[in-house]
Amino acid sequence: MDPLVEVPIERYPELRDSFKRHWPRAVPGYYAIQSQLVYPQFREACQFAAYCPYGDIDNGMVAISIKGVFYEVVVQPNSKSVKKIEEAIATTRRIDWSREVCFSFADTEVLQMIRRLKSRLRFDIVMECPAFKHFLSKNSGIIL
Repeated sequence: MDPLVEVPIERYPELRDSFKRHWPRAVPGYYAIQSQLVYPQFREACQFAAYCPYGDIDNGMVAISIKGVFYEVVVQPNSKSVKKIEEAIATTRRIDWSREVCFSFADTEVLQMIRRLKSRLRFDIVMECPAFKHFLSKNSGIIL
């Protein structure tokens, strides 16, 4: 059995809510799932699938989205530890390593995990651009 177990759409609200409990760290995972719930047509168009390491939502999520030649993987831990996700990614057959893979929204811990997996999975890192989160108070005076 593959360590990345697909989350059925019926459990997406549970997965989304698990990210809400880990706010603000899990904002990218929350919105990745929320957008699939609000716009289900995108799930099919982008071949979006969400997986949890060993089928446990508390282990976080690895989502795969295929948009033509663009092959995107979103890794969203539910804690600072990426150990379970790292083990699962190292042994999964769900990620097509023959393609150019973009790890979107990768924070510092996820980037460190990707670097550790590089030699084990024999891939090259072409570019790194960590995702930084910036939070503004309502009184900051900045209008977005």
